Amino acid sequence: MEVSQDDLDDIQNEYNNLEIQINDYSAEVSSFSFPNPADEKIINSDAKAITSKFTYINKCVNNLGAPTDIQVKNWEKKISDLKKRFEIKKAQFKQKKEQGKQEGDNYAPESSEQPMVPVEQMSEEQKLNHGKKINKKAEQSLQRTVQMSSDAVATAGDTALTLQAQTEQMLRIQSQLDSMDSDLDRAKKTLQKIVRRLMTDKLLVVLLLIIVIAIVGVLIYSAVKPKKK
Repeated sequence: MEVSQDDLDDIQNEYNNLEIQINDYSAEVSSFSFPNPADEKIINSDAKAITSKFTYINKCVNNLGAPTDIQVKNWEKKISDLKKRFEIKKAQFKQKKEQGKQEGDNYAPESSEQPMVPVEQMSEEQKLNHGKKINKKAEQSLQRTVQMSSDAVATAGDTALTLQAQTEQMLRIQSQLDSMDSDLDRAKKTLQKIVRRLMTDKLLVVLLLIIVIAIVGVLIYSAVKPKKK
């Protein structure tokens, strides 16, 4: 079954979007520190969205054609490699949570946190700790932004390489098609020559038959013609 270019383009777009989502997810996991219920909720939600995206793109690839098709196999390998990256990050996230619990960190839902004391009522030590927490969150946010930017640059580079490879492949296909057109033209001319030669041979055969029939007729007429006295 021939695979349409539109189907391949749709899968490429879905793959690029999925790769960006996984890069964002990786940055979130890298900057996560336990306990942090809000970030944990976001990471779990992103993981579910990525899992759904994998299900959808696998369905699109399966609809391309037979499992033996080269294009289908290539896409299955790329998606499998991407899924391995995702599973590794999921395992790292799980390990971070378990490690935090083992170290004695107390996990509490966001709704059960103690109300924040106004800065005016804080002691110097509380103000210092509060400032450290704000700095830590700002640093984590900055690290996440830098990581996402790096991942975006890497993704753009990979996409550029992929587009370059596809362009080269299209040029090779175009060259092969031109070569096939040239071969077909030569074959057409050769076939026309053969047809003309066959027609000439048929005409020669017909002429020979007419000559033979004429000779036989003359011989028969000579044999049966009465002799003059």
